Amino acid sequence: MTANLATKNLVDKKIPVNLITGALGSGKTTFIQDLLAQKPHHEFWAILINEFGEIGIDAEIVNDSNANIAIKDIPGGCICCSAKLTLKVSLTELIRNHRPYRLIIEPTGLGHPEKIIDIVQDEDLSKVLTLNSNICLLDSIQQTPCSINQSLIQKDTALLADVVLINKVESASTESVKALVEFAKGLYPAKPIIAERKRGDVQTKWLEELHTQSHGSFGSPAHNHSHTHIHQHNHHAHDNEIQSMGEVFLAETVFDWKKLVEVFESLPKDSVIRAKGVFRVGKMWQLYQWVGGNLTREPIAHRRDSRYEVLYNQSLNESALEGLQKQIQLAIKSS
Repeated sequence: MTANLATKNLVDKKIPVNLITGALGSGKTTFIQDLLAQKPHHEFWAILINEFGEIGIDAEIVNDSNANIAIKDIPGGCICCSAKLTLKVSLTELIRNHRPYRLIIEPTGLGHPEKIIDIVQDEDLSKVLTLNSNICLLDSIQQTPCSINQSLIQKDTALLADVVLINKVESASTESVKALVEFAKGLYPAKPIIAERKRGDVQTKWLEELHTQSHGSFGSPAHNHSHTHIHQHNHHAHDNEIQSMGEVFLAETVFDWKKLVEVFESLPKDSVIRAKGVFRVGKMWQLYQWVGGNLTREPIAHRRDSRYEVLYNQSLNESALEGLQKQIQLAIKSS
């Protein structure tokens, strides 16, 4: 059903998509209600809600709050897993029938949202949809850094987010809120927006943060010089002893994981202090962390872009830096 969606020119511009993610009970539906309460009246929004149970409740709650919206409910399965085809069909129907100004997706708190992002950014839907911020709500009453780290789904949901909101702060202790803020600040890649939220709080910038931009220590992306490279960064610390270098690549850039391992394992221990990166390797994305000659590699839910950063001392000369950048470039698979 989605095969020729883009060719029909149904929309004059791409429809921005926001994911509202978080664990069960984190306040996703309430947050959407707050968004709709401040939605400009002239804008027509579409809301797609996925509930794990057969009887949809959240869609009825949202539908009761605003008349100028279209709601699609997908109950009885996780759209990240068993209902993936249903998601594509539902998205197509919403676009064809309503041509919304904005599309908001609320997946169940039991699934992996990276699979939804893969669908939104597939070859066909990406021609009419553009992924804006993925907003993750952390429940400051029920969740702790420890509980999040013990749940692969909850940890991946936080890692994948562009915007992390510490929710329900009006009902939580100061210590609980502070612990979650520090947890969010420690996520890699760094999150462009981390904020505390109480009922009714909504900021437009939370929706408009572009998922495909580079963030964190790299700043805003420069103009593209090729089909893969977004931004290159060099930073000199104030004490002029520790320096950093990094690059950001477009999300569609695919790397050879074996070549990346060779690059990281060849880093000189006497001049490189730490190296870290996230890379798309085929259909998977992986986090690489190197320190003291030891390399670890693990799957990561990040989907925004591929990037790396190297901290080094003054003994690493310009020639070695250029060689490192060239090695990373050579690890890119040809299309």
